[in-house]
Amino acid sequence: MATAHNCVAEEKARELKALNGSMFAVHMKNPMKSKPRAEAEECKILDRHRSEREERERTRQFGYEGRDAVGKDL
Repeated sequence: MATAHNCVAEEKARELKALNGSMFAVHMKNPMKSKPRAEAEECKILDRHRSEREERERTRQFGYEGRDAVGKDL
């Protein structure tokens, strides 16, 4: 969970840094690149969710293995 929240915080920090640069700098996105940008963003979000799910599964598996090891020693 901490890793996931850290990634979200880093994204928000980058966004705020760009927006707080200068009041005269206009940050407009190119409308001709909106579809590829949206697809790239979607892929990035899906990859992040996939990696978070894998990390949770590894953590869960590590917990099961630890519990089994303790149970076998008794």
